[in-house]
Amino acid sequence: MFGVADYWAFVVAVIVFLAIPGVGNLAIITSTGKGGIVGGLAATLGVRHPQVVHAVAVHSGLACGAATSAFTAISVMQRGPDNDVEAVAAKAAADARSHLPVPLLAIHGGGDTVVALVNAAMLVRQYLRLNGHPGVDATSLVPRALPPADLERTDAVPGERARTTREWRVGDRLVARFVSIDGLGHAWSGGDDALPFNDALGPDATALVGDFLRDALP
Repeated sequence: MFGVADYWAFVVAVIVFLAIPGVGNLAIITSTGKGGIVGGLAATLGVRHPQVVHAVAVHSGLACGAATSAFTAISVMQRGPDNDVEAVAAKAAADARSHLPVPLLAIHGGGDTVVALVNAAMLVRQYLRLNGHPGVDATSLVPRALPPADLERTDAVPGERARTTREWRVGDRLVARFVSIDGLGHAWSGGDDALPFNDALGPDATALVGDFLRDALP
């Protein structure tokens, strides 16, 4: 069972990890926190620094550049981005094509009232754009809709919340996986509920991250 109690210490640890040179910088793994700030950091580093980030996992977070200013951040958490996050990704892709793809895992609770579920959809769209998945162009007229997944399944395990998993691939590479968890609020799924922003009821988000890294990294 996993939980994170000190989110700013977690942010510092991630930044220090990224500062270490070499190919050991495999992934950013982030958790829920106050207002999805840490999740937004993970998404931002994946878009802005793909040369050192090989995969990104975001639990209950925001897309890179979702808010145009600090003054709109609360509204963005509740209603979705007020900025064109796909344009942010397109520019990043043009600047860093040799370092792509950067696969994404997005985990989000269907009952999250702090960071609305639409933010997860926009995060997925951003990384599909970053990684060159053609589905985002097919749904460009419905900008907040997810393109059809290459794989979709729903799992209902006794003693856990039901979850729906969608996956998108470019060639044989997994570039995005979105796990939406029925009824989960703004909390780390399967965590230590003695800590804030953790919910002991599964599925276990830590295991989901492990599965994703195994499937996404060559």
